[in-house]
Amino acid sequence: MKPPAPIACAECRHPMYAKTSYSGLRFFAHAPHAPDCEIVPLGESEAHHLLKLELASAARDAGARGP
Repeated sequence: MKPPAPIACAECRHPMYAKTSYSGLRFFAHAPHAPDCEIVPLGESEAHHLLKLELASAARDAGARGP
């Protein structure tokens, strides 16, 4: 899409953009020169972390309650 949609990280507010992995998975990544962002813990890909957030949100929307 040109120009790119104005998407920003919910944590650090840095711009993000859509990417596709070598295996064909689509995800969003921080644009270059992003600050240190706590949304991406060490050893965990951003795509994996964002998927976990989406699943947690869907579970809450479906009525699940956690500790």
